[in-house]
Amino acid sequence: MRFIITKNRKLSVSIKRLALSVLAFAIVLSASSVFAAAEPDYSLSKDGLRYSYDLGDANSSNNDRHSDAARVRGDVDGNGKVNAVDYAMLKRTVLKTYNPTDEQYTACDVNDDGKVNPVDYAILKRHVLGTYYIGLLDMQKSPGSEGLEYTFDGHGAYVSGIGTCADEDVVIPRERDGKAVIGIEYNAFSKNNSIKRIYIPSSVKYIKSKAFRLSAVEQVFFEDGGLAYIDTGAFGWCQNLKRINIPKGTVHIYGQAFEHCEKLETIAFPDTLKTIGAEAFDGCFSLKRVDLGNGVTSISDFAFKDAQIDSIHFPASLRTLAPSSFFSSGLKEVTFEEGVETIGYCAFAYCGIENVVLPASLKVLNHAFGAGLRSITINGTPLIKSQMNSDHKYITEVNFTVKEGWIFARNAQFTGAVPVNTYDMQSTIEMFKTHGAFFKNINAE
Repeated sequence: MRFIITKNRKLSVSIKRLALSVLAFAIVLSASSVFAAAEPDYSLSKDGLRYSYDLGDANSSNNDRHSDAARVRGDVDGNGKVNAVDYAMLKRTVLKTYNPTDEQYTACDVNDDGKVNPVDYAILKRHVLGTYYIGLLDMQKSPGSEGLEYTFDGHGAYVSGIGTCADEDVVIPRERDGKAVIGIEYNAFSKNNSIKRIYIPSSVKYIKSKAFRLSAVEQVFFEDGGLAYIDTGAFGWCQNLKRINIPKGTVHIYGQAFEHCEKLETIAFPDTLKTIGAEAFDGCFSLKRVDLGNGVTSISDFAFKDAQIDSIHFPASLRTLAPSSFFSSGLKEVTFEEGVETIGYCAFAYCGIENVVLPASLKVLNHAFGAGLRSITINGTPLIKSQMNSDHKYITEVNFTVKEGWIFARNAQFTGAVPVNTYDMQSTIEMFKTHGAFFKNINAE
């Protein structure tokens, strides 16, 4: 008998598999029959940012319904996470190469519009890549988190503390007790370790000093159109903060607003922003991309100190770069539009900038660049007070396209003003060569 079993092991396994397949088919057929007869309602029941899929006859007299396991929006495979596997399943669903269950199909409807199409997998892809938070859709629809504390005055309501709210995803309501919520108060969420994400509607005009300082918040979502300013230290030392959008309408970011947000990698400013305060992004060691927009007029001292920015473009709106504004910020390339008038002391010190083209609008350049600078091109500048010291002894080329004006040169051999005469440029060049001995090549047009 042992010999027979050994000899026919494959046949025995095949019979077992066949039996299991028949049983599974019977179960699926039975379940399908039940759901078909009941005409189930797969509508979504909201439970925070999770959803349960209600199965059963919505029209039954006893309303006998049961709920499947709660599933996160976009969690197609139902494992409690939203990741690349879900994205692949959703994409295959859109391409009709995968036939999802009803629960999976509902999870595929990421934007909750009743359809599954390329918009859904585009959203899910951004979520998986970390450039979007899928739960934002639900935060936008929420009336607001319960349990928050408020203060009131004649202008409106202000969120003053976390209160009894235990949400990881906190939604600031638009109004409270009939008054618009217009601000988040001093220290309101400071040192809070439970908040992961926060949604702030356009009714909020002010984020006051230290409102989120030292909190565990990871992502901040603003609705465009309302915010006027972010006050001193508002998000300072939020060392888990990875993402924030500065909304359209914001005019001022005050000093130390985001200092030592060490996981923040990108920041983009709206065209409404005018000023960036001192040390606003000081110590943001992971900050690699900065988009200044088209409205900023001044950037204050140490605003981006110790960032890791590769390159940056300064818009025509900019007038002043304060001393040390980009000190040790990692910059290797800077470009300017016409408009900037002052570049202050050590503005780009300890950066990796080797070549720079300065605009005709520039009036004051004060020891702005570090020792690595090799080439300066100054286009059409009528007046420059350039106090070039020994830090710039490695400069090998200076190119001028100038109008009449003065260049102030200073080194060990000479301190004085050199007249720039467009009618006699050659004599100007010769004089500059004589007195500016550390320049090897000087060209003028």
